[in-house]
Amino acid sequence: MAVGAIQVTPDGTLIIIGPDGPTIGGYPVVAYVIDADLDRVGQLLPGTSCVLEMVSFATAQELASSRRRRIEQLLRLISLNARAATP
Repeated sequence: MAVGAIQVTPDGTLIIIGPDGPTIGGYPVVAYVIDADLDRVGQLLPGTSCVLEMVSFATAQELASSRRRRIEQLLRLISLNARAATP
């Protein structure tokens, strides 16, 4: 079962599979959380409501690329600050 898979239980409850989720499916998968949003979804507490929006594959790729660029910028900033703080 892929991380980010959204399953629907018989009573209509949505379950988003995290990295600690099962290796095989149990309920129908109706959608997936895009890579760019997995960290935010991972911070939700059980039972928390959220709004899901359908995006195209191209948009999902653009958002993932943008997220990677932001992370790389932050890592460079952290590295520069660490070097500046080293005596």
